[in-house]
Amino acid sequence: MNVRKILIVLLFIPFIIMGQTVYIVGESYNSDGEWGACYWVDGVRVELPGGYIATDIVVSNGNVYTSGSADDACYWINQTRYDLPGNGGVGEAIAVDGNDVYVAGWWDNGSCYWKNGERIDLTTNAESQAFALGIRNNGAIYVGGYYMNNNHYYIPCFWKNGNNRHVLPIPSGGDGEVYDIAFMDGNMRYYAGYVLKTSSFAGYTPTAVYWRHTTRTDLPLGGSTFDIYGAGAYGITIDGDDVYVAGYTDWFEDTNNPYTTGGSFPQYWKNSTIYDLEGGPMTNFGTGLAYDIGVADGNVVVVGVATRDTSYFDSQESACYWLNGEFHYLVNQYDVPEGTEGWEWSAARGVTVVGTLSIDGADIPEVFALHQNYPNPFNPITTLRYDLPEQSMVNIIIYDLLGRQVRTLINQTQDAGFKSVIWDATNDYGKPVSAGVYLYKIQAEGFIQTKKMVLLK
Repeated sequence: MNVRKILIVLLFIPFIIMGQTVYIVGESYNSDGEWGACYWVDGVRVELPGGYIATDIVVSNGNVYTSGSADDACYWINQTRYDLPGNGGVGEAIAVDGNDVYVAGWWDNGSCYWKNGERIDLTTNAESQAFALGIRNNGAIYVGGYYMNNNHYYIPCFWKNGNNRHVLPIPSGGDGEVYDIAFMDGNMRYYAGYVLKTSSFAGYTPTAVYWRHTTRTDLPLGGSTFDIYGAGAYGITIDGDDVYVAGYTDWFEDTNNPYTTGGSFPQYWKNSTIYDLEGGPMTNFGTGLAYDIGVADGNVVVVGVATRDTSYFDSQESACYWLNGEFHYLVNQYDVPEGTEGWEWSAARGVTVVGTLSIDGADIPEVFALHQNYPNPFNPITTLRYDLPEQSMVNIIIYDLLGRQVRTLINQTQDAGFKSVIWDATNDYGKPVSAGVYLYKIQAEGFIQTKKMVLLK
């Protein structure tokens, strides 16, 4: 395979699921070598300005909503950041209901959620955090998390419509936390998290669980408690009557085989059946963790982190996803400047899968998107694809790396749909341009995005 073909393989990013768009949220180093919050659209990174971590993602009416932290809790609508009141906080989950944006999380005085930027305190003046958020089909607001009781146990709970706290059942003498929430048919509530159960070998064993309203289901460990320390569940989704939960298992290290055993291993459960996921190289961390899960048209998408370096003690964890069990890293060394130390460090924390809508029998996308050009690198013709969920005034311009305008490709109002435009490597005067790196930028309504492409000659 020649160099040009290798570059095309590296730089062309296809759909993860044909006919669907997969959104994954997290954090990584960007193309300037700077750490920051981001989300990926079918594997293509989109910066979330000013953010340090990003925790959850939803797509509604063509807009992408993400939660996380900058200096304090915040959320983004597309790439516009909105800071939330409360010192030292993190926005852990986000939901949208009509024109209202809800974010659940915590600040330095306890758990809370925000509605359109206004903080609503839950359990305060005590140790308490909120990690999960959902809106029932009757408009009720559910927030999941934990609080510490007077005996210093973490108690898993949910709050309904404000500071109306309900305790979820735990084993006698144990504790636990809620990390995610999902609804079956928009009504029945399911919570995912962990509890501590008594173990004759390890004392208390962390156990991955989900609650259907207030009925707890303990998920199988996949082995003996003599081999496994415990397990946890971070994400949950419902597909029809099936319950999917993403998480991990922690194995004890076999002292006779210290470099091949022990650590955290990613997995998911479907209706209490456990499915192991391939991770990265075996290290003292293990091989990875699964943070969230989505299902669309029978395809199971799990996101999380996996080890990257083969060094047993110094391996970094890297953002990744699994499609129907097949493992993929989300970041690569060519995504960042050469010499960026620790470029592998990254995380994928949430996922949502968006399909298409149909108007008069024609499929249209649900969100604005700009895709990687193909082929890339190219000589001299390439195609730029973009998605319009609604009729929009569209402006697509090619720039060189100095920011000088090279070619205006589109400057007109267009109907909703999956769109494309061809560039033949000429400028606005019809003259061929020189080889190099170029930028292409789309503006459509409030959506703005820029990507790089490479012209070879």
